[in-house]
Amino acid sequence: MPASVMGREEVLDSLTPEEGKGVPFILAGSLIHEPMSAAMAELGVDRVALSTDKSSVVKMSRYLYSKCSLKAYTFPCIMTVLSEAYGGEHELYGIVDYPIGTISEAKNLERLSPYKDKRLPMMLDVVRELKVLDDGVPVIADIVGPLSLASSLMDGKEILRHCAKGTPELKQFLYDLTVDITSYAKALCEAGADIIFLTDPFATAKTLGPDIYASHTAPFIKSIRDEVISLNTVFIMHICSDPSTLTPSIQMISPDYLSVDGVHVIPGVKSICGIPGEMLNEGANDRVREFKAEALKSGAKMISSSCSIDSTVNPSSLNEISNYISGS
Repeated sequence: MPASVMGREEVLDSLTPEEGKGVPFILAGSLIHEPMSAAMAELGVDRVALSTDKSSVVKMSRYLYSKCSLKAYTFPCIMTVLSEAYGGEHELYGIVDYPIGTISEAKNLERLSPYKDKRLPMMLDVVRELKVLDDGVPVIADIVGPLSLASSLMDGKEILRHCAKGTPELKQFLYDLTVDITSYAKALCEAGADIIFLTDPFATAKTLGPDIYASHTAPFIKSIRDEVISLNTVFIMHICSDPSTLTPSIQMISPDYLSVDGVHVIPGVKSICGIPGEMLNEGANDRVREFKAEALKSGAKMISSSCSIDSTVNPSSLNEISNYISGS
């Protein structure tokens, strides 16, 4: 493990709000739906470079940290790195063809190696390069939940049908994906990642309901969480939409922080509230001020964006929001 890697307690301390001030503003790469056009223009990189060139990714990560006054390094264009390694959904091309037609074909997928398959090794190198800076800035690395990964490899409607039926092959598929996600998460931790941020856009209360979430998502994420924390790394998970009906499962998973869209509170779990995407280009206006007040009143420990940053968001507006959120 790199000598410069921060321990869990040091990272958690760095994210703790200062007395009499606001709360930290962070971003995870998986919340950046599209790289910001203004940032790409200023850096002279394009989306292809951010998907294929390590130095461009590092450059963008350092740019976002400094220009947007973030609390950690983050990098975009990472939501599909695991899917791509299986031949599924691609960052640049979307879903051309699912590699799995039926659940019975899932067993034919080869296990992944984070050290040799597609973009996974490049992402490990990005983390290493950021840690070499040894500047005390935490590095956020992203993974995706097993059910969301499955939906990038076969039709989501079929997955939901098998969830409802309790198909044993689906459970085995999710277990196998969890093994590979965990292997990648461990490799990211060993490369120096200080925070593992798990996004699971398919596994929402609205899509699954509490029972299917409890049977087909929570146990697998808990397994990933336990492995990450055992490696002295902070674990954050993001759930889209209102997670209230999933409260027992989220409490069982016990992430270090739960990132949500808007302002929602799960008792006993530290929350990161997400500013709606339509407000991100408004700077620190009245709506942002009202959001901060509501989030702090709810007990939020950090503020981020909801899962909706796109190419139109201006870094200068994010910088203004970030400074206001973290200020007194």
